[in-house]
Amino acid sequence: MPLGNLGDHLYGKKKKELIPWVRRLEICIGAAKGIHYLHTGAKPAIIHRDVKTSNILLDEDWVAKISDFGLSKDGPEDLGLSHVSSAVRGTMGYLDPEYIMLMQLTEKSDVYAFGVVLLEVISGRPALDPANAEEENLVDWIRRCRREGDVEMIVDPDLRGSVGERCFEIFMRTAESCVLDKRVDRPAMGNVLRDLELALHLQLQDFAEEAINEEKAVGHEA
Repeated sequence: MPLGNLGDHLYGKKKKELIPWVRRLEICIGAAKGIHYLHTGAKPAIIHRDVKTSNILLDEDWVAKISDFGLSKDGPEDLGLSHVSSAVRGTMGYLDPEYIMLMQLTEKSDVYAFGVVLLEVISGRPALDPANAEEENLVDWIRRCRREGDVEMIVDPDLRGSVGERCFEIFMRTAESCVLDKRVDRPAMGNVLRDLELALHLQLQDFAEEAINEEKAVGHEA
């Protein structure tokens, strides 16, 4: 793809090319649509099993494409089964904790990995950072920031001041629900997609209102 992968733009070799927050939201929505299609459009469902920022490619218009199906696996064909028994495969930092413990693969394993992607998008940090022992695991670091009230620390410094409050809360609530330890507590990708579209709507609405208010203020000063 002409613009490479999402990870390169967030913290890799293309980091210098800043991706604005609205564009990041649109990329997340595009990727969520792709994963949602795998889970619901294919029969049987397809579990990607290696969702991560380096497998989200970007075309010349910044449209997200899910790539690399080398580890993908068909979901259960028997309607009575909720999982596929499978040896653990994937990328550290994105692996579903229940999949690791039980070796039971479900669509919720992709949801967990996508939740990590969302946290990378808002923070501009990789899922794992071996160079920083204190903040090595992104999910744990985000949880600690939320618990200690260091909310501002979560947002990528390049984005600060550009993320609407309502959008931020919806986005974080969605991402954090995706990375819950128990898969039964995680949302389906369709719900994730709906919430991301709501976050984008709120972002555009809040900043449109802000621009209108600024124009009114300028008019009064004149």
